Amino acid sequence: CRSEGSFQVKAGDNVSDDNFGVYIEAVSGDLVLRAPSGKVKIEGVNVDILASGADGKNGVVNINGNEKVIVKSQTIDISSKVSTKIFSEKTVDVIGRAILDIYGGLVDIADGATSVKPSLGLSTNEVKNK
Repeated sequence: CRSEGSFQVKAGDNVSDDNFGVYIEAVSGDLVLRAPSGKVKIEGVNVDILASGADGKNGVVNINGNEKVIVKSQTIDISSKVSTKIFSEKTVDVIGRAILDIYGGLVDIADGATSVKPSLGLSTNEVKNK
């Protein structure tokens, strides 16, 4: 299907809540939504992005922005079962304009000075960052 002008699909006027209004499936291969000179917008009352893979290699969601990734909301919750990492080649700012709470069963902190003169009790962070 190709259109020289705008192409629109409108469906689902009488669909019940347990059915899809529009369903697109690529039985094999990738599904690509591409706008080389425009934006791709996904809009809905709620938006779910799901990656399901149980082999330890699949089930990954990648979000890449060559300049910025901006996330804005009233509340942002990040949760993981094994590990959470925030990494930057330059600066990381953690700012709580009213309150900043940091909790941990064990808190291990190392700064750049420990790479020159290690602390008295060797820290796992010192070892990882040498």
